[in-house]
Amino acid sequence: MQNLAVKPEPVVSGWQELAGGLGLRGEIAMLWGYFDESGTHADRRLVSMTVAGAIADVEAWKALDEDWARALRSVNRTGLHMRELALAPERERLVEVFAGIIANHTPEIVAYTSTVIDNTEAMYETSLVDALMAVANQSAKVGKISVIVAKHPEFGRYSKLWDFLTWGEAQLGTITYGNPKDILPLQAADLIAHQLRSGGDKLRAAGCGIYRWVDGQLKP
Repeated sequence: MQNLAVKPEPVVSGWQELAGGLGLRGEIAMLWGYFDESGTHADRRLVSMTVAGAIADVEAWKALDEDWARALRSVNRTGLHMRELALAPERERLVEVFAGIIANHTPEIVAYTSTVIDNTEAMYETSLVDALMAVANQSAKVGKISVIVAKHPEFGRYSKLWDFLTWGEAQLGTITYGNPKDILPLQAADLIAHQLRSGGDKLRAAGCGIYRWVDGQLKP
């Protein structure tokens, strides 16, 4: 007798939905960059802004997505956001676990920090532009890169974001925003940005190579 049982639909992650929605699901050769921000405040004033993340191929992000989801399930969490972990007693242990996942799949991470602008909106804009400029320059050398930036209202104010798609020799596939709640690689970018704002010790200990620019200058 024929088995008529309905097979369950495969679980589709937010990362896969984003890839499909952008028409990039099959472009294995394309590199993807995921970025988030983290700011440093003093006297209730934003004094520096770091936009950080990683660039890797589709297979690396797919593997990270799967391991990240598995690790979240193991600690009974639906997501990881560094701001929400600020006072959590397990914060350091979780950072070590998830930093290890980053190191396993996207071991070279990048950060772009701005410190000289005394204006919150301009700080966000300059940090994002510096990051996109660097990615655009890299894409001219290594091939097409699509950039996904975590959603922040301040980023959304920058109306010329799309100019980078046709800038110089750049080969940017697309630039778009995503919600870290749904896109697990953006949770990795959030951890990277927060770690690099404060030195990145956990990422270094996990084996990540860190490339950091401060006000346009590459730092050791």
